[in-house]
Amino acid sequence: MIGDRINDSPALSAAIVTLKAVSNGLMKRIHKNYHFIVGFNSGLILSGIEGLIQPASSALLHNVSTLGISLKSMENLL
Repeated sequence: MIGDRINDSPALSAAIVTLKAVSNGLMKRIHKNYHFIVGFNSGLILSGIEGLIQPASSALLHNVSTLGISLKSMENLL
């Protein structure tokens, strides 16, 4: 940041508040995505063990879920 020393303090305070909001939103998104992926992949593994789905279907669903989560993660945080 380059400042003129006149209004630097309010600008820094506002930037830290915005940064905290982005950080909180990002951590919430990470936790939500992590729990979804672990649950979904666990379901795929259990379905494969029980013989409910074929390995190729499981691999396809895994890849599609990974792409879906990746695309959803690109949404704006603010």
